[in-house]
Amino acid sequence: MKNKYKVVVTIPLKEKLIRIKFTQWDRLEKLKRKLEINPFAGKRLGYNLFEKKWGAFRIYYIIFEKVLTVFVIDYSHKKLQKSTIDYLLSRWNELTMDLKEYYI
Repeated sequence: MKNKYKVVVTIPLKEKLIRIKFTQWDRLEKLKRKLEINPFAGKRLGYNLFEKKWGAFRIYYIIFEKVLTVFVIDYSHKKLQKSTIDYLLSRWNELTMDLKEYYI
């Protein structure tokens, strides 16, 4: 049996979703269950940053293989996809250190 990954939606993302009056929490829970089983199903964007299509939106997440943890870190519209990816990759070292410090 494959190991299950722990899936964590980060606090900054939860706050962002609340600000935009996000209404699809049940759909997000379904995505989390899928990522627990196969986090590598999304498109790899560089390093261990992945993107999962979600209609007109994209969900971005980072996989920490050593601790079997997936961090769902951002959400954006398809139109903002390139700028979101560029931003996340430009902050890669800071972002991964913050995740390790606060969540692992």
